[in-house]
Amino acid sequence: VAPTGGGLRVFADLQCTNSTISGNSADEGGGVHFGSGTCQVLDTTIAFNTAALGAGVRIDASLGNPQVELRNSILASNLTPSGTSMN
Repeated sequence: VAPTGGGLRVFADLQCTNSTISGNSADEGGGVHFGSGTCQVLDTTIAFNTAALGAGVRIDASLGNPQVELRNSILASNLTPSGTSMN
């Protein structure tokens, strides 16, 4: 289990297109952990990830000022103990 960003840990500009981020686990951001940068997630599936906080996606403004765009993407079946997928 990764501390942050089981699938991706982002601290720079990133464009993720036509991808699948699945089956990952972390304490925070099971699928993706955004800490800073300008990030576009386009036509991507983020599913079946687990984390204590932000199972699918965690946008962590305490580390920077991440600008995140999710477009034409699927967030599904990501699990946290509280039952939320994204925070």
